[in-house]
Amino acid sequence: MENVALVLAGGKGERTWPKSTAEYPKQFQVLSSNRSLLQRTVDRLRLLLPPEQIYVVTNEKYKEISRYQLPYLDERNIIIEPWAKNTAAAVGYAALVIKEELNYEPVMVVIPSDHLIINDQMWVDTLKGAFKLAKKAEIVVVGVEPSRAEEEYGYIILGRSIPGRNKTAFYAQKFIEKPDIELAKSLVRAGNCLWNSGVFVWQASSFWKLLNKHLPELAGLLNKIKNEGLLRKPVQKFNSDMKKLCEALPSLSIDIGIAEKCKNIAVAKGSFYWDDLGNWKALDRNNLCRNEHVLTLDSDGCIVDWENSPAVIIGVKELVVSGTDKGLLVCPKNRLSEIKTVLKSPVFTGIQKKVEQKREAAETGAGAVINKPWGREIIFAHTREYIGKILVIVSGEATSLHYHKEKEETFYIDSGTGFIQLGSKKYFAEGGKVFQIPPGVPHRIVAVENVRVIEVSNGHLDDVIYIEDKYGRKKKKEGW
Repeated sequence: MENVALVLAGGKGERTWPKSTAEYPKQFQVLSSNRSLLQRTVDRLRLLLPPEQIYVVTNEKYKEISRYQLPYLDERNIIIEPWAKNTAAAVGYAALVIKEELNYEPVMVVIPSDHLIINDQMWVDTLKGAFKLAKKAEIVVVGVEPSRAEEEYGYIILGRSIPGRNKTAFYAQKFIEKPDIELAKSLVRAGNCLWNSGVFVWQASSFWKLLNKHLPELAGLLNKIKNEGLLRKPVQKFNSDMKKLCEALPSLSIDIGIAEKCKNIAVAKGSFYWDDLGNWKALDRNNLCRNEHVLTLDSDGCIVDWENSPAVIIGVKELVVSGTDKGLLVCPKNRLSEIKTVLKSPVFTGIQKKVEQKREAAETGAGAVINKPWGREIIFAHTREYIGKILVIVSGEATSLHYHKEKEETFYIDSGTGFIQLGSKKYFAEGGKVFQIPPGVPHRIVAVENVRVIEVSNGHLDDVIYIEDKYGRKKKKEGW
């Protein structure tokens, strides 16, 4: 029986807004090294499994960035979920895809992509033990010893130890999700609990039995998707009835939907350093906030994340202050849990729309604006000899793969991140980089985080030849 890994990479990271945004959530960001959190997660897994046994589940919006950051994974190993319905639906869908495409019943480990791990080898050793335990229990949960009373984490109350495992494996007696501070303190004092690290291991056959038993609505929908040949298909391909079923699906985590309802749960105890980078306190605790340009005066207990310009913080206590070009957050630490609610409110959505409209107006001036399926194109200069444009490619989108018969182009990447394909080669694209594109060279731009390009070319506007175009423009010649 082979082992496989499933990495969860579809989260929006709303609790650490504006450092993490829906366009560019924290699992794709480089926070502590020269590798993103997602890359570090897969790097660790590669110490344990070959790339063909590592899968990532994410959503359509993050497909291109996932492929870009993980070029050593086959495209089929990046599974696109058709919904955003929390981890139970994501794991269920991805597990079904894997089950249908493999010719064996695997043991699967499910791992979040936005956690901080120190001591990779200890982590690998713990996972090896968890794979063995999965043959004796319905579910194996990886737990770590708590270093403090923490309200934001789940706790596992340990039962009896499993013989022959030298106090590194136990049966789970009870789960407690995000206790209040007094209960958290008493749990830590009692010394018979571990933090739930959110890593689960199970045999594929056991998982499907549990899914049918505890989440029959989800299991039924998944089987319907499979039977109608819709696995791996985008949700746009679903008929209206199927879309309604997906929309009505409850949003549940694996912990609440399945794990906490099971009786035969084993716990693999890890000795590595672990932290869930799910909120501002965790980022600050692990020195992942930037404050080299910040001056504080008569202030105490503040978390400040700022890097673009000098900031002065005077006379405040226990605040989180974070600013990027995506927004500004000023919030008392004891109200951080309200961020997600605010970001989903119609009022915030309206503010975002107004800001985008102002930015667009500032960019366009009196120039022509052409809406594109991947974003927009702004013509700021046009003479007989040359044309100047601003291209804005929205996160997760891409221009067509195309070439020009005569037109020569120069692309200056003004802001954002992504990559540019020139012929058979791909190059990282970020602010400050310049690319020359001669006639006849196939090219396209893929946006990871909104990419803004200043394009200058000669005046030939109607010589585009499409090679690939997901927007259905292969036969249509359109000015660039």
